[in-house]
Amino acid sequence: MLPRWSLDDIITRYSLEPGLRDVFVEGEFDQEIISRSAKHHGKEDIVIYPSDCVEISRELLLKHRLTLGNKQRLIALSREIENAGVKANLVILVDRDIDHMVGMLESQRNLRWTRYCDIQCYLFSKRLVQEIVCEVARAKVTDFDSYFASLISVSRFIFAFRLVNHDMRLNLKIIDWSKILVAKNDSISLDENEFIKRVLNKNAKSAIADEFHNRILLWMDKLNGDFRLWVRGHDFVELMAVSIRMFKGQIAMADANVLNRILVLVADRAEELIEDIS
Repeated sequence: MLPRWSLDDIITRYSLEPGLRDVFVEGEFDQEIISRSAKHHGKEDIVIYPSDCVEISRELLLKHRLTLGNKQRLIALSREIENAGVKANLVILVDRDIDHMVGMLESQRNLRWTRYCDIQCYLFSKRLVQEIVCEVARAKVTDFDSYFASLISVSRFIFAFRLVNHDMRLNLKIIDWSKILVAKNDSISLDENEFIKRVLNKNAKSAIADEFHNRILLWMDKLNGDFRLWVRGHDFVELMAVSIRMFKGQIAMADANVLNRILVLVADRAEELIEDIS
C-alpha cells in the first residue's frame, strides 16, 4: 500500500533524511514507467511515488494561484519545500505538456520538467512505432515511412489545436477526432477544417473559425525538429491505436490501454529519463 503524507510529514521526512533519492511524479502510470526503467539501469535506490501520496489541499493550491490537477499539486509541493529551506535529493518531476511553448518553465531546486512533452514521449521512436503497429499489431501498412510521416502530421495539428485553445483561453470541449480520420495509401489524415468546424459548433464559437484556423497554421509552422517536443503522449498512443484498427491490424491491439501496457514493458529503453531524475 502506498503511503499518504501530509505536507508537514514531507518537510520533516526530507529535513531529517535529505539523502533519500525519492522521485514524485504525476500519476501511477508514470510511476510504473520510471520504476521499471530505474530497476533495469541499476538505480534500485530510487523510489518513485505518485502525487496522490501527498495531501495537497485546495486551499494550498489557491495560495499558490494554481488550478486543480496532479501537476499543479506537485508544483505547489516543490514551492513549499523550497520555502521551508529543505535541501534534499528528492526530485519532483512534472510533464512539460505545452508549457515550454507558451511560457517559462518554473524553476525550483527540486522541481524538474520532463525533457519532452511527457514521460511517454521518452519512449517514442520511429522504430518503436514500427514494432508496435506493424510487427506486433500486424497492421496492413506497406510503406511505413509514409505512415509514420502522416502520424506525425496529424499529431502536429492536434498539438497546434491545443496551443491555440490555450492562447485564446477558450477551454474548448474537444470532440472525438478519431471519427474523422481517413486512411488511404498507407497514410492517415484528419479533415482539419471539419474538425475545427465541429469543435467550434459544439462550443458555440463558430464566429471565430477563420481566426482559429489561421492561428493553428501559425503554430504548425513553428512545430519542427524532434516531434517529442510537440506531441502529447496520450494523443499519440490513441492515434496509433485508431490507425491499427483502420489498417486492419489485430483488433485487440487497437486499444490505447493495451499500447500503454506495451510502453511499460519497453520502459527499459528510457535511458534519458533516468538521466533526468539522477
